[in-house]
Amino acid sequence: MTQMRAAVQDEVRKGGWERHRTKVAHMIPMWGSVGGGENTASLVAANQSRASFEVHVILIRMSPDMPAHVLARLQEADLALYEIWGPERMERYPYNTVALFRYMLRVGSVLQSIGPDVVVHQGFGLPLVEALACRLAVPRARIVAVSRGQARRKRLSLGRKLVRKSVARLADAFVAVSQSAAQSLACDLLVPTAKIQVVYNGWDFEALRARSSPRKAQSFVVLTAARLTDHKDHRTLIEAIRLLAEMGHEDIQLLLAGDGPMRKELEARSSGLILAGRVLFLGNRTDVPELLSKADAFVLCTHREGLPGALAEAMACGLPVVATAIGPVMELVEHRKTGLLVPPQNPQAVADALAWIKENPAAAQQMGTRAREAVLRFDYRSTVRDLESLLFRLVRV
Repeated sequence: MTQMRAAVQDEVRKGGWERHRTKVAHMIPMWGSVGGGENTASLVAANQSRASFEVHVILIRMSPDMPAHVLARLQEADLALYEIWGPERMERYPYNTVALFRYMLRVGSVLQSIGPDVVVHQGFGLPLVEALACRLAVPRARIVAVSRGQARRKRLSLGRKLVRKSVARLADAFVAVSQSAAQSLACDLLVPTAKIQVVYNGWDFEALRARSSPRKAQSFVVLTAARLTDHKDHRTLIEAIRLLAEMGHEDIQLLLAGDGPMRKELEARSSGLILAGRVLFLGNRTDVPELLSKADAFVLCTHREGLPGALAEAMACGLPVVATAIGPVMELVEHRKTGLLVPPQNPQAVADALAWIKENPAAAQQMGTRAREAVLRFDYRSTVRDLESLLFRLVRV
């Protein structure tokens, strides 16, 4: 990768790329909440080299709401911005063929007006309908699919296998944001390994500062920031807080930043006598750095990830972290050195880990310091450089 980047830079110095900037169109699905995928995708698009790339961004609206800070970042950048609506009545996907056909026409119309050299689909997998729209609208363009998560592991019907193999043929390259995501692309989405390139997620850590000493307060504040969905497993965390309260930790408090379809169920679980007043639902927040500064520990009980941004930001703040021992998390956290890893769906293990952090503040502070030092290498500038190198390689083939 270093040799490739050097070759690209040499071409730029010689003037080989000055006459024609590579025209790239980023397609970013927007699901309405403050999602980590949308945040990282917009950060990459906004910071691509304008000397080498003409950047276009197509926002695919899956919800009436849009993350304000993501939209503001893109509007302030030197790029062309487009908005289109995603397919209607998604609950019937993939059977609502009329809505999907209309959506393909919308995607194709915008892509034809841009005429990109490369289309980069920034999501959790490239849907067949979008792969077809790209290939039919701009047949000469290279298609890159960025996979920001792990696919659900389940037995595939013959139809699903055919769909996944078709997508794998239509795209020229697949970008995985972690080694675990790369394994999922190959094993679960049936993508040939030769088409897979790992480009680690990166974040902007400049606004995040670590405390010099443990926070002194009357309560012990545990924070999590994640969409309230089943695979984020807030149930386990809420149960862990209940166990801590029963163990005598009366000063424990849980802050849940994020919103989603599980909210009503989780609120009901938190309404019992022991948990009353201990669990606060904050909804979608744009002030996560401020929340991190008020917390004593960060927890992520997820079952499935690409490379979790909320966890990385907590580590960058020097917070002691507790997270499930799944592949993507283990690429960020080293057990007992930069955080505490626990088995999935194990409330007692989460409770024990938080109790250790609470009872050993000095050791937990040192662990948080090591976590900050380790995670700072996941800087968004490295992500941009590595993606640019891949795009240059594709257009030169």
